[in-house]
Amino acid sequence: MDLFWRPRFFVKEHAMLVIDEETTFTSPIRKLVRFFRGSRDSWKEKCREVKTVLKRVKNEAYALRKSRDGWKELAKQQEQELKQLRRELEEQKLRIG
Repeated sequence: MDLFWRPRFFVKEHAMLVIDEETTFTSPIRKLVRFFRGSRDSWKEKCREVKTVLKRVKNEAYALRKSRDGWKELAKQQEQELKQLRRELEEQKLRIG
């Protein structure tokens, strides 16, 4: 990655902010640096927060899916047991009656 000189800056070739030679800032460089650094830190923090929320939502979805699958399996087992008990009841009725 080549560095090249621009007025009062070293700018990386692939930097997000590329300053043309025609662009001039009236504010002092120290204020611009503070502003741009604050802006960068702000979007990075926002990104971290969104990643945290996304991870939490994914984990909740996984837990709900796992819980739902467990309840489905339990319901299927109980349904099979109920069918078996009904068959046994019908057999008992036929024997008695």
